[in-house]
Amino acid sequence: MSCTATGTQIQERENFYDSPYLAEHYDLFSARFWEPERFDVPIYLEAFKQARKATLTTTSLHPFIVLDVGTGSGRVLSGLVLGACEDAPVDLADKDIEFVGLDVSPHMLSRAAETRPIPRGICTSWVLGSALDLRAIPLLKGGDAVKVDFLVFAAGGIAHLADAGQPEAFLREVAAVLQPGRGRAFVSFMNAVMESAVEGSIDPVKEQQELPSRKFPGIVYRTINASSEIVGKTHIDRRDILVIKKETDGSERVLERNTISTRLASWNPEEFVRMAQAAGLEIVDTIKERVETYYALKLRD
Repeated sequence: MSCTATGTQIQERENFYDSPYLAEHYDLFSARFWEPERFDVPIYLEAFKQARKATLTTTSLHPFIVLDVGTGSGRVLSGLVLGACEDAPVDLADKDIEFVGLDVSPHMLSRAAETRPIPRGICTSWVLGSALDLRAIPLLKGGDAVKVDFLVFAAGGIAHLADAGQPEAFLREVAAVLQPGRGRAFVSFMNAVMESAVEGSIDPVKEQQELPSRKFPGIVYRTINASSEIVGKTHIDRRDILVIKKETDGSERVLERNTISTRLASWNPEEFVRMAQAAGLEIVDTIKERVETYYALKLRD
């Protein structure tokens, strides 16, 4: 079998999802971990239902806002919508509730709009934006009047805020947009990435070396040169992801070669508590499961 790299685009990328090909690869790759068990969605869904029901006896001039930060292709947000649709007391097909999926990648947002089923009549928007600038979300630009009632930063996404000052900035944004009193924010941490894990205890991901595309005919994604290391308090994963076109004659053509380097900040739970308090938030519940730990936050009274 021959493989030619003529015309290959070699890209140095920080993220898995910086091209249409990579966005699909990320979805296929992560589905092997998240989709079979969907262990996080039930936790968020139960908390969402409780938050929503608590508002049904109150009157508000503004919609109940659900914000999924780092939504990616919308796995959690669509899980909330579909799960809540099965719960009769939570009426979603009205004008007083809005679901917002926020992500920095337009390619992931495009996949969310294309691949995640949202029933007709439910107000859902996929918004390009940063976890570090939640106040820039168009729906929230009206100032203090419009606030978020239920916020999720799932799949340990906060660990991607690895630069100095970024997690603190995110928590300040949460405090700025969260509804006083009843508003809740759920932030999750991967247990394996928390600082309490001993150095060297995180094994490199055992990759499936080749993933066939479901969107692009004849395309496969091949991962090579995968490695992981811990430098100080940061986990660094590196890999090359080849986008390969398999021709009918059995030959292969490399369309893209993406060199990915991903940094994940290690976390000390006590340090997170201090940062949350400094931002004007308090932790009202902690749920530790096999894979993740979930912190529920509210504005401090």
